[in-house]
Amino acid sequence: MSADSDHLLQLAEVEAMFGVGSRCVPHEHAVTVGGGGEVVPCSCGACGAWRAFCTGRYEVWTREWVDALSAYLEAAIGARADGVVLDVGCGDGTLVRALRARLPQHVRVLGADTAVPRDCGHHSGDAALVHRMDAHVAMLMFRPTIVLSTWMPLGVNWTPLFRSLRCVEQYILVGHADMAGVPAGG
Repeated sequence: MSADSDHLLQLAEVEAMFGVGSRCVPHEHAVTVGGGGEVVPCSCGACGAWRAFCTGRYEVWTREWVDALSAYLEAAIGARADGVVLDVGCGDGTLVRALRARLPQHVRVLGADTAVPRDCGHHSGDAALVHRMDAHVAMLMFRPTIVLSTWMPLGVNWTPLFRSLRCVEQYILVGHADMAGVPAGG
């Protein structure tokens, strides 16, 4: 799979399709009602299309973001032959496949999730990339150099595990601090 065929949108495409991003007018997209701070989502066509597009997704990976992450990971792994990038909680493996398409072949890119969807495409050609297993098992089995945790489950904190393994040189947490893992101050 080439980086151009991974179906990732460019940020400009997201902005053009849905009117979100730098051109977004915040007060048009969600309204806070009452003293309790209840948020009522906007019902305009662009917001409806955006909500439909995002249904079942925790994130929307843009081509620019994945390109930047790939460049960072490639520099961090360098030329070493045993570099492993492991995405724990990888869902359907979209990010894993996009990184695999961009990184040199000497970098192993793997994903693990306890709930890998059966229709995610990991059965044909990607079987060695996405594994249905717990983060602890995956960490011990694959001995990653760099760990990605995209949207760590709320209330879960895998970072002590990441820090406990000598093979892990870096870990990268992706997600809002109060919506993934253990919320700030929690």
